Amino acid sequence: MGSGLARAGIEACTAAGFAFAVVLGSPEYYARFGFKKASLFGLGNEYAADEAFMALVLAQGSLDAARGVVTYSPEFGVFKD
Repeated sequence: MGSGLARAGIEACTAAGFAFAVVLGSPEYYARFGFKKASLFGLGNEYAADEAFMALVLAQGSLDAARGVVTYSPEFGVFKD
C-alpha cells in the first residue's frame, strides 16, 4: 500500500507540473522510487537531516542550479501527544 501511495504522489506531482519533489524519510525505502540524497543537488533542510532528506527530479535539469535550504510548512512542525 505504501509503495502505491508513493507512486501516486509522484505521479500527482508530475501531473501538477512540479519540477522536483523532496522527502524526509528512509533512504533505503525512497531510493526505490528514484530519490537521491538532496545534498547531492545542493539542497539542505531546516531539520539538519542528511541521509534521510532526499530529492527526485521530475523535470530534467530542474535541480542543476539548485542551492539552498528547503523549509516545510508550519504544520509539519506541529507535534501532538
